[in-house]
Amino acid sequence: MQEGESSVESPRSRRKRLPAFLADIFERSRAGRRLVGHVRKRIAFYREAYSLSLTLALVLVLKFTVLMGFYIPSTSMAGTLQINDRIFVNRLAYLTGEPEVGDIVVFRALENNPYYDPEKPVWIKRVVATGGDRLSVRDNRLYVNGEPLSDPPIFLHNSYFPQGLLSREGRELIVPEGHVMVFGDNSANSCDSRYWGPLPEERIIGRAYVRYWPLDRIGPIHGESLCPLPGVHRNPS
Repeated sequence: MQEGESSVESPRSRRKRLPAFLADIFERSRAGRRLVGHVRKRIAFYREAYSLSLTLALVLVLKFTVLMGFYIPSTSMAGTLQINDRIFVNRLAYLTGEPEVGDIVVFRALENNPYYDPEKPVWIKRVVATGGDRLSVRDNRLYVNGEPLSDPPIFLHNSYFPQGLLSREGRELIVPEGHVMVFGDNSANSCDSRYWGPLPEERIIGRAYVRYWPLDRIGPIHGESLCPLPGVHRNPS
């Protein structure tokens, strides 16, 4: 700095000096010295409390805007999901996209479903066909538009049973636009679109994407068959 020039303190420098300035003011009185001493002794605690508060605030924001916690109330998705598993559902998953075959979705059940329970109005199933698809069941395999489903791989080894609207072997059902067909992975014990038909997409709440309880199975949700096709192992997929 040349002679005659005055220094200009940056806002960052002033912020750094502010705590020390406040401490000097407080230390001029006995009560102030006790307060400063208390804060200095517990500064680590206050830093952790601040970090915890920010984390909690973020969790609450996510919970009420993006994520939804959901527990599994039945065996319709066993062995992919077990009773009382806890999962997170992404409520913004279809904000800019459409449900895809293989997605596990949480949705508001149709009130005209004969198995509808107003105390349990939210269900979970896997999308097996979307608008415009032709769906059929042959030899316990799912076929869409004449081709066997293979992605995700659970479709390759899981057994599906012709019931309800698809009770006749090989019968094709055309899914209306704006709708999806949803089946439980445990096809032998699942009340799904075979019985009450296509699900309107607007009833979908979000996509299930991670299990957070129990802790020994925490992580992404993989498909696993409770009733595999003959000669096929129950490998996760």
